[in-house]
Amino acid sequence: MSKLAIILFIVILFNIPLAKADTITLKYAIEKALHNNYNMKAQDMQFKASKYAYKKSLGQRFPTLNASYTHTNDNIHYPNNKAYSNYTNNSNTAQLSGSLTIFSGGRISNEIKNSKLTKYIKKYQRENYRYTLIYDVENAYINVLIAKEKLKIQNMKLKDAQNNLKIAKAKLDTGIGTKSSLLTVESDLSKAQMDLEDAKRNYINAKYDLAYYLSSSKLFDVDDSILNAKIKTPVKIDSGNIQELSTIVIEANTLKQAHNNIRIATSKFLPNIDLNYSLERTTSSHMPDMNDANINLTLNIPIFTGFSRINEYQEKKLEYLKTEQELKDKEISISKKINQSLMDIKYAQSRLNFSKKFVRHSKEDYAATKEKFKVNLSTAYDLDNSQTNYYNSLFEEKNSQCQLLLSIFKFEYLTENIGKYSSKLIGISLKENN
Repeated sequence: MSKLAIILFIVILFNIPLAKADTITLKYAIEKALHNNYNMKAQDMQFKASKYAYKKSLGQRFPTLNASYTHTNDNIHYPNNKAYSNYTNNSNTAQLSGSLTIFSGGRISNEIKNSKLTKYIKKYQRENYRYTLIYDVENAYINVLIAKEKLKIQNMKLKDAQNNLKIAKAKLDTGIGTKSSLLTVESDLSKAQMDLEDAKRNYINAKYDLAYYLSSSKLFDVDDSILNAKIKTPVKIDSGNIQELSTIVIEANTLKQAHNNIRIATSKFLPNIDLNYSLERTTSSHMPDMNDANINLTLNIPIFTGFSRINEYQEKKLEYLKTEQELKDKEISISKKINQSLMDIKYAQSRLNFSKKFVRHSKEDYAATKEKFKVNLSTAYDLDNSQTNYYNSLFEEKNSQCQLLLSIFKFEYLTENIGKYSSKLIGISLKENN
């Protein structure tokens, strides 16, 4: 009996926190995504790999040094010649050799610059993905909330439709209702049941989308208290210097790389000078030891390469011009999106205010229509239209609240000021300083 009590105590003890953990805050969702998301981890690895690639490129400025060792065993045999005797010769050769590029026409220095720029690009790509991941989580979280509110409203509507069916049956029993009116109400009930099933499916699908960004096999519910939070909304463009946004920095560094690629292509028209050196020692069982030291300069002058160099130069020049146009387009595009997102915030705020009026008016209309239906002063179609209008207004109010949050999240994402206006919702400011 005591063992059973202990088991029950453990089950209760561990089930209570587990049930609470099913509902997560937006802050928790963001932190879990940043820690667990596989693509975020891949971005971290790419950035770390770019650091090693940069260090590797620096190695081109240093001399190389290679060591080799060769052992030779020669069995020499002179058949039918008594003047020479057979013998075995063992020799060992050790060598140190290397080279150093003295002049490459600027190729090495520009390859190093490009490698350094790649490191910066990977850094800002990681930062940009971080902002994107946060924004994706915020969207997925709010979509779960929208689906959750929709499910609540559909449950309310179903119960209300069941109550309307009772009223319609009572009217028919007392002789003031019609069979046609009853069938209409029954049809409304069936529609409400179908809508409820759709709401359930959409709710589960939304939770799967959120779980994907969290890299979790577990489905989570969301905390709907976020709808009651009071947050300030931006009233003007406060994006800072657009040149500092990660998307622009990535494109600007790509443009610099394209310019360096032109210089690399130009270097192939110039001569290369390499310093080669070696030190060799050979020992032999039948010959005296030999030491050999060798240093030489090699001048390589390209004369004709089948027009490949001039075509490569033209190709790199066009790539630079293309990247330059893409940077200008990116700047215009970002500015446009920031302005549009600010307009979306104002529209969402206005829509939310109107949705509250919509709820108030539709609620009064539905209550009046329902009373009229009871005494046969309104039809089942009037009741259905009024009911649909009322429950649509309830959803529109919740949806408008969510759309306002989404528009603020989008503005923060585009201006890379995560948490500037929504810090009360996510609990932290997530502006990353690298």
